[in-house]
Amino acid sequence: MTMTKTEKTEEAHQGASVALWRAVITQAIADACGERQAEESSIQEAREWILGNSRDFHEVCALALLEPDKVSAFAQAQITAFAARPPRQRYGSSRIITHAGKSLTLEQWAHETGVSFSTLVSRLRAGMTTDQVLSTNDYRKQKRKALTND
Repeated sequence: MTMTKTEKTEEAHQGASVALWRAVITQAIADACGERQAEESSIQEAREWILGNSRDFHEVCALALLEPDKVSAFAQAQITAFAARPPRQRYGSSRIITHAGKSLTLEQWAHETGVSFSTLVSRLRAGMTTDQVLSTNDYRKQKRKALTND
């Protein structure tokens, strides 16, 4: 049986819709684990949504073509595994950065420079150079100043 163009379009749309709802669930699991250093209230909200057996959660699972019980069990396992890791290892503190002849971990560089560990991680994730990552400059202030001086 050959599919019509309309049937193919509907099938593609359904596939995209399923992918979107699965992305919603994936993001909720990441939030529930606290992977993005979110506020504690956001982490708790995500956990309650996934593990609380809500009607909304069941509806999203149905739209994602997933079984809510299996998603909840998977999320619980991820939350437990993430929580078991030491806080600094959750965000790559063992990563070695070499600068000006010194090789230190991110945690050591935070102590050495006085720049917070989370700021160093954010700068690395933003793709800044090593000089920029370890700089004591407040790039947010520079950006705001540039925006107001135009």
